[in-house]
Amino acid sequence: MGPMPPRYERNPRHYLAFLGLAAAICCSKRLVRLATWDTVQAPAPHFGQRPGRAATIAS
Repeated sequence: MGPMPPRYERNPRHYLAFLGLAAAICCSKRLVRLATWDTVQAPAPHFGQRPGRAATIAS
């Protein structure tokens, strides 16, 4: 068995840095989604549903 890896100190600033990074990524994704809202096409039909036809419920 090799030498043990060094034990790193848990610094609260590191957690805050990653939290800020995650918030920035989430906000940037939301901003892009809202900025391109008018260019978004209709969602793709569900599996088994043909385009241009209304979905029917089989009984």
